[in-house]
Amino acid sequence: MKNAKEIINDTLVKLFKRILFSEEKNLQAIIGKDLSLKEIHVLEAIAKCQDTKVNSAQNVATSLGITAGTLTTAVSKLIQKGLVSKVRDTNDKRSIKLSLTPKGVEINNLHNNYHLQMAETVVRGLNNEELSLLVRTVDKIQEFFKIKGEQIND
Repeated sequence: MKNAKEIINDTLVKLFKRILFSEEKNLQAIIGKDLSLKEIHVLEAIAKCQDTKVNSAQNVATSLGITAGTLTTAVSKLIQKGLVSKVRDTNDKRSIKLSLTPKGVEINNLHNNYHLQMAETVVRGLNNEELSLLVRTVDKIQEFFKIKGEQIND
């Protein structure tokens, strides 16, 4: 018989796989198969950096935990798809500012709505005590990955 740690491990591994698979499948059903989940997450990072007015390519790369070169490749594809635009910073010619096009904003909004639906489904029917426990548990999981994984900016 499995102990609690083994059950939690198995459940978390299956959960992460299912989340990624479900997110990609459901988003592709809505927006088509032209975008990968990684590209959608690049759009999300650009939108978050754009919203904070720190939308340099370097900040976006850092927020994703990837190199500037990897981001450049992804951004080039997203520009070709009409989802991202880039402009040299007028104050610092070395810096490139990234922003979403209206089509990029639309796709990012669909992605955000998927996440909101997931969260709403998870918390539906929970009382305050259960909700508080779930929040603490998810925070512990997030903290593990923050410590053990890449140091990315949330």
